[in-house]
Amino acid sequence: MTTNKDEMNFTPTSNIANKVRNTRLPKTKPLLPLFELISNSIHSIEEAIDKNILKPNEGKIVVNCIRNGSPETLEQLVDIDIYPIHSFVVTDNGIGLDEDNLKAFIEADTDHKIDIGGKGVGRFVCLKAFKELNITSFYKENSQTKSIKF
Repeated sequence: MTTNKDEMNFTPTSNIANKVRNTRLPKTKPLLPLFELISNSIHSIEEAIDKNILKPNEGKIVVNCIRNGSPETLEQLVDIDIYPIHSFVVTDNGIGLDEDNLKAFIEADTDHKIDIGGKGVGRFVCLKAFKELNITSFYKENSQTKSIKF
């Protein structure tokens, strides 16, 4: 049987589940996924400053550690640092997932931020570490604030 190569689709594809499975997350670097999230926030703020959306020193990153247990229980603890962290919420006021950044986000191994040291694999490190990754992003398009959530 022969195949007509003119009819074949040669567009590269990527198996994301396999990519995540093959991503290394050393046990000696348990906070690497959090570092990746904060690094993305820093890049987003720098891009907002470069595009005059933010002024220098207006960038803001907030990291909330969500711990197991009710707020009442956590308030009563003498040493909260020994209580397990359930998840992280990282919030910034950077440029967000505008059209260019969203295209780069959905491209495996993107070179979108190669000039500033990005390797295009940070989100896979996060997917490897966390059971769930929820993203809400606000961005400007034609002077209107828009959002995307997934």
